Amino acid sequence: MKYLIIAGLLFTILFSCTQEGSNKNEQELPSPENSSRTFSVIEKDSAYILNYRISKQTFPNGTIVFSYKGDRENFAFLCDTANRAYKGIFTKADTVIFDLEVEKFYTVNGKDFKLLKLIADKNVTDGATSYFFNPEIGLLISKSNTWRMGKILDVDNNSKDYLQITALLFKILTDEEMFKPPVPNIKKFTLPKFE
Repeated sequence: MKYLIIAGLLFTILFSCTQEGSNKNEQELPSPENSSRTFSVIEKDSAYILNYRISKQTFPNGTIVFSYKGDRENFAFLCDTANRAYKGIFTKADTVIFDLEVEKFYTVNGKDFKLLKLIADKNVTDGATSYFFNPEIGLLISKSNTWRMGKILDVDNNSKDYLQITALLFKILTDEEMFKPPVPNIKKFTLPKFE
């Protein structure tokens, strides 16, 4: 009887340890459904903060719609990852079809994050914009491909996913496949001649 009690206690301890270990790898991010997010916005020579109310809808065919409503602008992303069709609807009711330039996975603390680099108006001079999007979180970064303008998600440092999202943003911003270096790589530099 004594051995059965000890065996039962050991089994309980081992079972509870494996449960805790499995929960650490299954970290869930808070759903953006009916939540609020803040973005830092840079436009030419100014910078400011914008707050958006976000709603997320998932349809039976797998299409995901993220709607962003703010004081200055409203926009939405429609992502049909099964058919690789991506659209944006912006304040002026303009619908933009995005080109998928890069689809990549980043791993942060054992969790895989899918990142889509979407380009609006890809071959338009002074008009192309890159959007960095995750199907679970929504918009992470937007950036004009011509001008010094963009938005980046501000992560609430009181949220449980603060470190994961911050690390994900850092990985994206330092990935040369996502952000090409703005300065060309000069292999040989010759000094000018003075006479």
